Amino acid sequence: MNQKETDKEKPYYRIGSLEKGLMALELLASQGPLTVSDLAKLLGFNRSAVYRFVATLRDIGYVVQEGDGKYRTTLRMYSFGRLVVDRLEIRDLAKHVMSELSVDFGETVNLGCIENNELVVVDLVKSQKPLKSELPPGSRGAAHATALGKAILSFSDEKTVSSYIQGFGELTQRTPNTISSIEAFRSELKNIKAQGFAVDDEEWAEGIRCIAVPIFDYTQKPVYSLSISGPTQRMTKTSVYEMRHRLKESSMQISRLLGYDVTNTAS
Repeated sequence: MNQKETDKEKPYYRIGSLEKGLMALELLASQGPLTVSDLAKLLGFNRSAVYRFVATLRDIGYVVQEGDGKYRTTLRMYSFGRLVVDRLEIRDLAKHVMSELSVDFGETVNLGCIENNELVVVDLVKSQKPLKSELPPGSRGAAHATALGKAILSFSDEKTVSSYIQGFGELTQRTPNTISSIEAFRSELKNIKAQGFAVDDEEWAEGIRCIAVPIFDYTQKPVYSLSISGPTQRMTKTSVYEMRHRLKESSMQISRLLGYDVTNTAS
């Protein structure tokens, strides 16, 4: 809210005290712990008013006062975030973005995640062209052989990557292009993270090329991935490379809906 916004400019339904209290809470969550004086200065509000906001938030369990007099948010904020996220349906959130991508590029758009060490296709929007790439929702496969899987693993922590590799023992080679060397796979993940996108260059199926990017949630971790796939005749290496910026923008749209802090972007 613009602090210079006049009462006349405000919609009639806006409750000023509620709005200011929430602004104080958001500031504590992002920059706390803070004293009442710190909050008042940052918000540009009267100190006594800020104290009333903070004292009320303390009494109802949203903030706590530490020994040095500073206030910080409690885990009640986290629990509310969890409740919101738990009620979200990723397919509903992503469908519009996926449909737009499919229309714009004319290819199949896929949404995936890794579950029990396997890449799982969560949803897709099919290309309207006769010749197309298509793995129905629920399909499972080796994550290291797919752009969807590599996009997630490349931004995952070392423990997750090691667990994936150990779970296989040997990386399954589906096609002549599938990476089967652990050393080469780790190098591939490093390169993917540096460039921000993964490519499946006929590694899952011959004649199919795919580009994917990770989708992050409120924990700042890659929980899903978004891809565009199609036959190599149309999905040339040049066209795939040209898709990267739009695909990244689309994944960030979905990530924001899942609570991802885009100011702390990992890609």
